[in-house]
Amino acid sequence: MKKAQEKVEKSMFSIGINSTSKMKNESAKANLKMQNPASNNYLMNVETYLDSTGEKIYF
Repeated sequence: MKKAQEKVEKSMFSIGINSTSKMKNESAKANLKMQNPASNNYLMNVETYLDSTGEKIYF
């Protein structure tokens, strides 16, 4: 049972993000504070797109 739990933990992935970012207007910058915790076993790459245009705004 312990080995099974270790296997599950190695396959888990976490992400930290500021879900309450605020902007003064729609063209202002926002700090999302995305974080790949040290406990992850995997590299994290993030791309963010505007829903309205599909434009990539962060990579």
